[in-house]
Amino acid sequence: MKNLTYLTTAILLLTFSACKKEKIKKEEPKATIDIKQYFISGTYLRTIGNKNFEHPYLVTFEENGQAKIYDWGAVSNIAVNYTFENNKITVNYGGASNWVFTIADENISKAEGLQQYYLSSNLYKIPGTNQFTGNWYSGIMMSRENGSSMFFSYKFTDSQYQETVHISATTYTYTAIKNVMAIATENGIARYFLALNGKLMVSRYNFGVNPPANFFFAAFTKDQ
Repeated sequence: MKNLTYLTTAILLLTFSACKKEKIKKEEPKATIDIKQYFISGTYLRTIGNKNFEHPYLVTFEENGQAKIYDWGAVSNIAVNYTFENNKITVNYGGASNWVFTIADENISKAEGLQQYYLSSNLYKIPGTNQFTGNWYSGIMMSRENGSSMFFSYKFTDSQYQETVHISATTYTYTAIKNVMAIATENGIARYFLALNGKLMVSRYNFGVNPPANFFFAAFTKDQ
């Protein structure tokens, strides 16, 4: 009888210990992501001379609480401060203005503080390889000023791209930003490239005049 009592007590103690460990395990907080391995991207509208056109932008997260924003007119980048706490990214975008992104399951569940002309904001993990290399895109780009259209194609190596307008082809160099974006300025023309999910977003305009002119925008799929 004593042996049965001891056995019952031992089973109860083991069960209690297992339940306690399970409870502790369930209460362990989920590890947060390393936000420096991610970036935010999307498009926004710019208005020049009463004409609207779409433009890609990129927000990267660097060391020492610094974020870099690549957008309209930022041939290099705009450096601002950011924090990432309690699954919220707060980007101090000039003065007292803050962008606040709530992160859930490695996605943006809520975006606050962005001006209304920002059309989209998405969180992506930085790919391990250059998304431009070896890809070729072509199609029709529309002018945001007069509605005219022109044929363009872009073919990329790891450091150069060939731009074809109609049948005239010229080769330029580029530097990839986080393996997904490139900004190139040649002969007074700015080109913004964003390569995501097998597509190439291109914004192209003449910045050598005031105000800037000849705005073209398109989203191409890969030819091969």
